[in-house]
Amino acid sequence: MGFCTSGFISFILCVRHISDFYVVQIKQLEEERDKLQQQLTGNKTSNAVSKLSEQRRQRLKELEQQMGDLRSKLKEQSRIIKLKEQTDKQVACSLAVRQFGSLQSGCQTIG
Repeated sequence: MGFCTSGFISFILCVRHISDFYVVQIKQLEEERDKLQQQLTGNKTSNAVSKLSEQRRQRLKELEQQMGDLRSKLKEQSRIIKLKEQTDKQVACSLAVRQFGSLQSGCQTIG
């Protein structure tokens, strides 16, 4: 993530880039999960197949856990973006009040 530099715009772009990365990972994990589920439903019962099925079930659990973790991270990234935008707006409004002595359009009273 070499393009993540300082500044608000860069920060937002960086967080969105990370979020996009999480979305792609979730999609890949879902595809792998779906493939494993299809393989599990199509298996016949034998000792070797049973062992392979158990490995696939274990992998399915791992995939579900990874997808849950990534979804949590994605939700946190969205929360961070919203919080940063709110904070920046509050700071801009406070500066406008100090500079001009009144609230500018789009600014709400803070506190």
